[in-house]
Amino acid sequence: TGAGTANYNFIKATGTQTINQSGGTIIGTTNWNIGNGSTSNTVQLASNLAIGGGTVSPKASATMDFQGFVLSGAHSFVTVALSTLVSSNTNSTGCFTTLATGAFGSVQSTTLRTYAASTNFTFNGSSNQNTGNGVGANQVYNLTINTTAGATVTLTKPAGTSVVVTNTVNLASGNLILSLCDLQLNNAASFTGGPWSTSNMVITTGTGRSAGNGRVIKIFPNGAQTGLTFTFPIGENTGTVEYSPVNITNLTYTAATSPYVSYKVVDAKHPNDPSINDYLTR
Repeated sequence: TGAGTANYNFIKATGTQTINQSGGTIIGTTNWNIGNGSTSNTVQLASNLAIGGGTVSPKASATMDFQGFVLSGAHSFVTVALSTLVSSNTNSTGCFTTLATGAFGSVQSTTLRTYAASTNFTFNGSSNQNTGNGVGANQVYNLTINTTAGATVTLTKPAGTSVVVTNTVNLASGNLILSLCDLQLNNAASFTGGPWSTSNMVITTGTGRSAGNGRVIKIFPNGAQTGLTFTFPIGENTGTVEYSPVNITNLTYTAATSPYVSYKVVDAKHPNDPSINDYLTR
């Protein structure tokens, strides 16, 4: 507990620095800079952290690892493009929520919460996690799923919306569940973390085929293209968890503007299939 105005700059070139608060709230205007734009350090919370004023700002190339702890208080939380947020928080509303949502998850700053475009998010819990509606509030650069003990991560933006990724969706360990929103990979984006399986894939849910209803969308380049390839590492968890990937090979077209391909898999008979006894539940 203390008072005053200060800047705290965590600018170790590499490696991890930890913050451990014994109790109380840090009052006054205190600005906490995680990195300086050129360092690749990690600042890790080793306890809950309560800050009563100022700004907490992870910078480009730096990482703020909340583990399962909470940042709270009447301050602003503002990320910078290419900063990274890591959480193992298991709050049902989500790890990273917007200010309007309330006090949930890893970031509970009450003055401002801004997740800049091209922020990176990593989820590494040992129990099931929810991203929160702050993930996808702006375009995401890298989205990494690296859970343990079979834990899943669910995208929790509302139905009719998309989480847009511009670089990679890394399915290192654990399944990513789309719930009601779409997952969109822009032109330069790709899936990594293969080989994929029932333990590291995208689980598509929902029964509809409309936009914002649990699809994986891949945007392809404009203009004439030849021999494009892409793998959709998707599956479903109705009853038995099953991996049902879609592989696109030799995609060729002469002209297109904002072309895309989208897929989802549902363990049910297609609504336009009139068959009574013989049909695929895919």
